[in-house]
Amino acid sequence: MAAKPFVRRAPRAQRGFVLALTMAVLVAVMIVATYYAESVRIALQTAQTFDAQVRAQEAMFNLRAEALLRMATDIRSPEGLGAGAGLVRLDGRPYKDDAGAILQLRDTRGMLNAAKLPPLWWRTLLHNNGLADATIDAMLDILADYQDADSLRRLNGAEADDYAALGLPPPRNAQLVTPAELRAMPVWRDQKALWDSGFADSLVVTPYLGFNPNTASWQVISAMPGVTPEIAKSIVALRETGRLVGAADFAALGVGGIGGIYSPVSSYPSDTLVLTLWAPGVAWGARSVVMLTPSSLYGPWRILYVERVEKPREAIDPAKITKLPERASGLPESPPSPGLFGPFGG
Repeated sequence: MAAKPFVRRAPRAQRGFVLALTMAVLVAVMIVATYYAESVRIALQTAQTFDAQVRAQEAMFNLRAEALLRMATDIRSPEGLGAGAGLVRLDGRPYKDDAGAILQLRDTRGMLNAAKLPPLWWRTLLHNNGLADATIDAMLDILADYQDADSLRRLNGAEADDYAALGLPPPRNAQLVTPAELRAMPVWRDQKALWDSGFADSLVVTPYLGFNPNTASWQVISAMPGVTPEIAKSIVALRETGRLVGAADFAALGVGGIGGIYSPVSSYPSDTLVLTLWAPGVAWGARSVVMLTPSSLYGPWRILYVERVEKPREAIDPAKITKLPERASGLPESPPSPGLFGPFGG
């Protein structure tokens, strides 16, 4: 019987060490593989998110180009922009395109000119938003100090040293350029509930005057002296029947001082419109204030300012938004008569 070959076995302790080392290497490899897999997953997710945002922003800017083209080529009338089936209202109602981007067009006469709004209108507007008289007094004095050219402080106002004490840039001592400047002023910036309510959506800065109740929200209409929220809602309900609202309608509802040669009411939209754009997947919107300049040598429009805006507190349901109507083919046969722009110009 042949003898079995002699095999030298590793000591038990050595075999245990090799096994532990092998396990440690496998665990390390698994950790490294998991790390790189997670890194790839995060990078892929980031790339997909970035791609979606780029596509959403592209859709937003394409819709802005469409709106600018319509502004330059479609007729404006008291009914809106365009005519017939292609009519787009200028009262801020949302429209959506095939890419899911949302457009709101507003006539600046249906908004409040923050740079030139009379103090009584400001007072009514802020009071309707629940602010106390003492707070309103301070806000109006601060706004006046911000826009006047001197360094004299009003009773409740603020000048450069007051801004410096709060770590704020000094007042420009010039007219507002955008309503966003209000949010950087003392007292104004502290009214969080006011800004969260969408108050800024009613404000614009434009060189033209005039007020169009056919494109204004009831909140804006109620800023007119003598107009209660109930009257403002009645005006909106009246125009929803298809009727054009004028100064006589305010008088019929008991609001005095609206009619006459120098009435602020104008039923024709301004040549300066506000374009607000939203897109799915983008946490902010873009707002442009655009003035039509058809006789300019430099272009058919001029963008006065652009600002980034927060999305509405109440989400807009895309399923309930009207699709943007098809643009009418061709250009209008003749431009609107200058006389249709109303006594306030623009």
